[in-house]
Amino acid sequence: MFSKKKTIVLDLYDQYRTQEELSEIVVHDLKERGNQCQKVDYNTVLVNDKTYSVTDRVFPICGFIVHQAVLKQIQ
Repeated sequence: MFSKKKTIVLDLYDQYRTQEELSEIVVHDLKERGNQCQKVDYNTVLVNDKTYSVTDRVFPICGFIVHQAVLKQIQ
């Protein structure tokens, strides 16, 4: 989930339609994993006192569509 490059990648199993919903799903998922997390705005979240921008990526693997949330730390 966490990497040394100040990026967090989460596999998403919930459906979302907007960036707002994506941010809410990310916050919910990170809280379930025991992190302190809150939404700042529609594309920014605060995780363990560090600010991250939230984007998504979608790609096919063996005929399946994989949805991931990518959180990049903001300096």
